[in-house]
Amino acid sequence: GAGQTANLLLTTAGFPATASFSTNIKQVSGSRYIPSSGSGNLDLLSFVTFDSSTAYLVQSKKFV
Repeated sequence: GAGQTANLLLTTAGFPATASFSTNIKQVSGSRYIPSSGSGNLDLLSFVTFDSSTAYLVQSKKFV
């Protein structure tokens, strides 16, 4: 729903790591999310909504 935020912590499991999202998940132009390569890396994905049809993805990768 509108005005919600969801956070997802991913632990990568190998190489190559892949991810895909539906077209209603918007990402920064030229900065599509690609999971960190390797095993045991932590990526944090935050999804933010302002209406009921689109979510915006903010990514932070490879926490140590």
